[in-house]
Amino acid sequence: MGRAFQNRKESMAKTSDANAKIYSKYSREIYVCAKSGGTDIDGNLALRGLIDRAKKRSSAQPCD
Repeated sequence: MGRAFQNRKESMAKTSDANAKIYSKYSREIYVCAKSGGTDIDGNLALRGLIDRAKKRSSAQPCD
């Protein structure tokens, strides 16, 4: 196809791998936190803080 396509493909794969690592990390932590303290974010302050951190982290991802 071409070198430009290959560069974009590699960049997209790198970004996707980084996002997958972050999402799997936070999903495990959210699961454990919700299981131990309940699923209501108003009553489970640890879960609320974790979700806020995950949202902040996911919106701060750099665009390659």
